[in-house]
Amino acid sequence: MKRLLPVLLLALAAACERNPTATENLEVGEVLSLNVNGVDVCDKPTNRQARVVAVGEHAAVLADLQNPANGFTEAEYQVFADEFDRIVWPTVTENFGTPGDIDRNRKVLILFTSAVNQLTPAGADYIVGGFFFSRDLFPTRDKNGIGGCASSNQRELFYLLAPDPSGTINGNSRSKGYVRNSTFGTLAHEFEHLVNASRRLYENDAPDFEETWLDEGLAHIAEELSFYRASGLGPRQNIALTSAFFPTKQRIDAFNQYAISNFGRLGEYLEEPENQSPIQSDDDLATRGSAWQFLRYAADQKGGDEQQIWQSLTNSKLSGIANLTAVLGDPIPLLQNWGVANYTDDAVPVPAAFTHPSWNYRLVLANDAFGGFRLRTIPLANGAPSTLSIVAGSQAYLRFRVLPGLRADVRTSTPGTTVAGACTPVSLTVGQVYQNTAAAAAALCLDGGVEGAEYTMIPFHGSTSATARTQLTVTATGIGPVVGPPNPSRSSTGPTLESAASLRTRVDGGFEARLRDREREALRPLLGRGASRSASADPAAPEVRISVVRTK
Repeated sequence: MKRLLPVLLLALAAACERNPTATENLEVGEVLSLNVNGVDVCDKPTNRQARVVAVGEHAAVLADLQNPANGFTEAEYQVFADEFDRIVWPTVTENFGTPGDIDRNRKVLILFTSAVNQLTPAGADYIVGGFFFSRDLFPTRDKNGIGGCASSNQRELFYLLAPDPSGTINGNSRSKGYVRNSTFGTLAHEFEHLVNASRRLYENDAPDFEETWLDEGLAHIAEELSFYRASGLGPRQNIALTSAFFPTKQRIDAFNQYAISNFGRLGEYLEEPENQSPIQSDDDLATRGSAWQFLRYAADQKGGDEQQIWQSLTNSKLSGIANLTAVLGDPIPLLQNWGVANYTDDAVPVPAAFTHPSWNYRLVLANDAFGGFRLRTIPLANGAPSTLSIVAGSQAYLRFRVLPGLRADVRTSTPGTTVAGACTPVSLTVGQVYQNTAAAAAALCLDGGVEGAEYTMIPFHGSTSATARTQLTVTATGIGPVVGPPNPSRSSTGPTLESAASLRTRVDGGFEARLRDREREALRPLLGRGASRSASADPAAPEVRISVVRTK
């Protein structure tokens, strides 16, 4: 027995070292000390006491003891634990994978803390609703080739806004109803971030974190997938906000809780597509909305088992465009066709490549909550050059009409290029789409036919750079103004949803982008895997590609 004792003590010591904060069975009433600092990465911890207020199969909900008065009751907190078990956990784990269990409690910790409330300044026109911090997955001391982050909580954990009905924190009132309704989607969003980071760190040995635009796009996909599970609907059903799809309050609630914010973000993108892109590095609302919609389009077009797509994107050693290319192929044609689909889907009878199978975006965004389908289009004037500036991965929309019996000459040129000679005849019927793939300038002839014709030209900036922008001039002769749809949007329709004002407050003022920048700067060197960001090379000659669709 004496000979075995040192061995036993060594084994116990090793177990404690592997898991210094292990808590096998979290129970309601237990109090944990957690660092709630959402600004500093590995130093300056802000330790708070948090009480376990609800426990589910896969989550433990905690409330910061410094939260304002008149917050959720234990029964109300239990709703979040139950919703996590019922909707969020199965949705995220089936599509993206399971997280690790570094604290060995078999639970994800969901912390409602006033530290999140403090991140929104007084009078701000945005709200920080929650966050996940990769810091908390790191050991506090160097271990197994991963550097230590002294203020890590060493737990699978994310942070959420606390109710503050009286506005005791920075004068910002946060009612229980608002926090409740906005938290469901945040559960899915932040949990996907946690899974993504956990698997890259401990399962996939990735040399870097995911690029922010793709990381956010996947988190918004997690919100959408949670809507499908909660509503009983699914992708590729061309969902519209009509009674056919939303006959019950249960389905409307599911949309408000899990889907509405994605459409609010998408609306921001549609207002200025030339200046916004799904692959930008700014992580603003428009980037998030377009990244979500582009990933949804790409999965729909690829077809088959889309769970494999999300699993592959999450379980990769690559990041950003390189990751996307490995899973979906060359992103340039996908981005170009996605841009066309944003105009043609459910408006013009076009080939399947130029449609969005999952959502009828025009009818959804026509709802009063979103203020209409606000895709920005530009009218071409006869003989007057139109100069555009288009960011990488996005496009502009130029509309014009060709009168009966006439032929239009439409020429596009980039700086340093000219268009000489006769235009190339392009004959289209309504719904047909012409595309060129040449990097050079173009001159196209488009006919009005017997009854006249309307066209939309969609120049696309075929670059995968997160910061690139190109200039383009379009000049057309023999044209006139369009006389009708498919733009502007259809009249408002559908059920009553949350207000547009409520949607617009679900912006974080750039907090999460700054958080990701800080944590990557501090944590990337701790990975110790000998690689910097796995950025992919841009095409040798970034192109301006032209699509033209006949709409009438």
